[in-house]
Amino acid sequence: MREQIAIQNKLRCKYDEIQNRNPAYSLRSFSRKLKINPSALCEILKGKRRVSRKMAERLLAQMGADHLETGNILGLF
Repeated sequence: MREQIAIQNKLRCKYDEIQNRNPAYSLRSFSRKLKINPSALCEILKGKRRVSRKMAERLLAQMGADHLETGNILGLF
């Protein structure tokens, strides 16, 4: 369960970071950047959909997370 919270927090932080620079940036745009369906991203952020380790690896790579942070999050799976 901690791994799900960790990936949700990382997604929210990255989205907030981008949106602070560009207030018009939408969740749909963020989902395109991550190459994931917008509804799936929304469900992940709400905690209604679980993220597999493989999906977490892909999302972290798309967000450009550093190796240390990636290792910490994936270590929870």
